Amino acid sequence: MSTKELSLEQKRAMLAALLKKKASHKSYPLSYAQQRMWFLDQLEPGNPAYNIISAARVRGPVDLPTLEKSVNEIVRRHAILRTTFSLEETLVQVAHPYEPFSLPVLQCGEHPQENGEAEMQRLAHAEAHHAFDLKQGPLVRVMVARFSDSLHALFVTMHHSISDGISMRLFMQELGQFYAAFSSNEPAQLPALSWQYVDFALWQQQQVQEGHLESQRSYWRTRLAGELPVLDLPTDQPRPAFRTSRGATHYTLLPPALVGALKGVCRQEGCTPYVFLLTAFQTLLHRYTGQEEIVIGTPVVGRSLPQVQEMIGLFINTLALRTSLAGTPAFRTLLARVQEETLAGLAHQEFPFELLVDDLQPVRDSSRSPIFQVAFIFQPGRPQSQQAGAVLLESLPTDTGAALLDLSLVSWESEEGVHLALEYNCDLFKAST
Repeated sequence: MSTKELSLEQKRAMLAALLKKKASHKSYPLSYAQQRMWFLDQLEPGNPAYNIISAARVRGPVDLPTLEKSVNEIVRRHAILRTTFSLEETLVQVAHPYEPFSLPVLQCGEHPQENGEAEMQRLAHAEAHHAFDLKQGPLVRVMVARFSDSLHALFVTMHHSISDGISMRLFMQELGQFYAAFSSNEPAQLPALSWQYVDFALWQQQQVQEGHLESQRSYWRTRLAGELPVLDLPTDQPRPAFRTSRGATHYTLLPPALVGALKGVCRQEGCTPYVFLLTAFQTLLHRYTGQEEIVIGTPVVGRSLPQVQEMIGLFINTLALRTSLAGTPAFRTLLARVQEETLAGLAHQEFPFELLVDDLQPVRDSSRSPIFQVAFIFQPGRPQSQQAGAVLLESLPTDTGAALLDLSLVSWESEEGVHLALEYNCDLFKAST
């Protein structure tokens, strides 16, 4: 009897037995996104472009032993933070037993405010360029810099194979919760995790192997069939023969008045700010290239299962949105097209992008990323500060100095307005452009 002939109850029982059985083993299969990260690391071992960093100013009288205990509790709670990768008979991830570790503290001494901020940025840049060894681990690094009794900086860096943007937020959120609880000699009120990341990896492979995502696979293969357009942006410098990841970021802010007008248009047209900004970005790209078809990559959180909502790990998936700009349509017309394309993409968002690339077998060009060369990333909001007992954690924006694509536009909203961060490849574009 094939798995397709089993009842829903029988399938659930099989999955439960599989997940229970895995507890007696040490190594497990990778998720599809992890497989891609491992492959990229084989091509460029230790490339810091695949690191993710979260930094925070810590204001107030920090108790460093309590902070260290809080970090240890997060590592104990999430097995993915104790995971490495090994190529045995097959490629596997290994979740190691929890072992306590010491939190390194760098003594920076007191600085004038502007010099202190510059030193924090320098340290963040250095931490973001830490080279991780996927086989040896650990793949997470936490460091504290002390500037005074009442001012510290906290840096959390992870390899992308075990984390994503939401995971970094969860780490900082749990850190604040543990620290506040331990400072008051109270237990932290965090719900127990019913799954670990390996459970998700097993579930995802089962979804694919049993054919549950075949309709989504068919949609993407049809939508991206034929020759894919290569975005040929005018560059300041000749494109290197081999794609590089040296990048920088330019920031700008849409003030509240302009954001209010933008949201007014969105209400009139029945779209979201995400769709509006994506359309504006495509309009700009069309203006610079004159191309009538553009493919833009955009990430989705990939956390549809309730079991993974509060879990650290690599869950994001990528959608390749292909839009026609033939005939130089009016903005309102293009807005409707982008809205339709986006909704269709979101309706098929669970099919792993890594498998789609394998299916499409795009023509490889060592100087460009396949499928798309630009990305648009819309974040619902970034936490600016978090109270943790007697200390305040303030988000510290960082520029990692890396760019995985030609251009990536990142947008998020705060009380100040809508922030736009344009990440660009320094070997293609000058800052003045």
